[in-house]
Amino acid sequence: MFLLLDQFSQISGNKLNLHKSELFLINKEAQELTFRDLPFKVAHNQFTYLGITVTRKFKDLFHENFANLSYTIKQSLVQWSSLSMSLVGRINVVKMYVLPKFLYLFQSIPIFIPKSFFDSLDSIILSYLWKNKRSRINKIHLQKSKKECGMALPNFGLYYWAANIRCATFWSFFHGQPECPNWVAMELSSTKELSISALLGSALPSSLSRLIANPLVRHTLRIWAQFRKCYGFHGFSVSSPVIHNHFFLPTTYNSAFQVWYRKGIRRFEDLFIDNRFASFQQLSVKFSLPNAHFFSYLQIRHFIAPLIPNIPEMPVKNVMDLFLSINPLGKGLISIIQDKLAALRRAPVDKIKMAWEHDLNTLSDECWDSIFKSVNSTSLCARHCLLQFKIVHRAHMSKSKLSRLYPDISPLCDKCKRGVASLIHMYWFCPSLEKFWKDVFTTLSYILNQHLEPNPLIALFGFWGETDLRLESDQMPNIILCLSPG
Repeated sequence: MFLLLDQFSQISGNKLNLHKSELFLINKEAQELTFRDLPFKVAHNQFTYLGITVTRKFKDLFHENFANLSYTIKQSLVQWSSLSMSLVGRINVVKMYVLPKFLYLFQSIPIFIPKSFFDSLDSIILSYLWKNKRSRINKIHLQKSKKECGMALPNFGLYYWAANIRCATFWSFFHGQPECPNWVAMELSSTKELSISALLGSALPSSLSRLIANPLVRHTLRIWAQFRKCYGFHGFSVSSPVIHNHFFLPTTYNSAFQVWYRKGIRRFEDLFIDNRFASFQQLSVKFSLPNAHFFSYLQIRHFIAPLIPNIPEMPVKNVMDLFLSINPLGKGLISIIQDKLAALRRAPVDKIKMAWEHDLNTLSDECWDSIFKSVNSTSLCARHCLLQFKIVHRAHMSKSKLSRLYPDISPLCDKCKRGVASLIHMYWFCPSLEKFWKDVFTTLSYILNQHLEPNPLIALFGFWGETDLRLESDQMPNIILCLSPG
């Protein structure tokens, strides 16, 4: 063995550092031997390679990697919790320190992780963000993208799905192709009885994936099913492959479908023309199919008819179909998938709208769009954006709310001593703020050379409505900054 290593070093110019190398014993016979004279360490149960703890038993991978990392992250965040940082700063810590570590594991170890793990991880993160106090804003609003007036807090469950769905997109894209990456070919050939690409688009529930011996492939399929169940994608996907599909047995022995594949009929969606299941004549014209293939057409029509409720209408395609049709060779695939997943779980904003409309009357959709878009475009300063975010999401604790939580606290305003200190009173209606807002709008009128009446929508949200203002895009944020009272 050492002679072979020496020969490799002479040819490649790379020398093996024996003191940093470990010997991992795989089979039972090797474990019974003694290796006292070897110059490197012998690993019996596990070893670490590129930051991944490789265990003898597949079931131990979760504890040695994900559970241990979660514990380490918790200890670090507990130590940093006493540092004076804003909510934006703490979210950035999660983005730059926590997310990359877990994302590396998600991509390197495709194992099924239950939802309870991510609930526990979110609890650790939220405890750090809010300094071990009760969360003032639902995490779903923090996890929204900045374009949707959120703070882009990472959703670890979505990144976990995205990292594993990425592998599934490679399986689907390279299905039936003679040339593909070696790792894709190896995983697609994990079983000869089943078509892994066909399993991706099959109707749920399906227990056939349990028959696959390769644990990495089996767990990836289980993760794929977990994602589908969460969003209700239980039905058959027209993005499933036609050839080498064990659900549609004629493709395993009828050579006509190989001809179909070469002529462009690769997925079941290719059988639809203008969103309707095509006749054989239509397919013949479009793909130049011979008349001898009419029986093959009858076979595939008989197969697909019970799988699509509104046949001959093509079912509405969803994100699952998109993932099965996507080209995985582009850049930023995980980010693309994660964005698509995030778009499926829109955070409800009805309560926020109702609360503000109770204070300010009904607001138009145009007004709300402007309010939400301006949250993170108010300023380049993160502190100012955070202030606007808290105002829109009503994160500040008014005395009126505190009095409902603690009966010994008076609900009256500390400034005017008369009105109930609700948020809108503290922001706008308090008599003590009348001069403040009058001075603000007088100054704005002078700057813009146009008379502006005091308006809470302009003051709190920067929404100018129908006011005939001609402002450059880089002027608007600088004006909005001054409006909300500290």
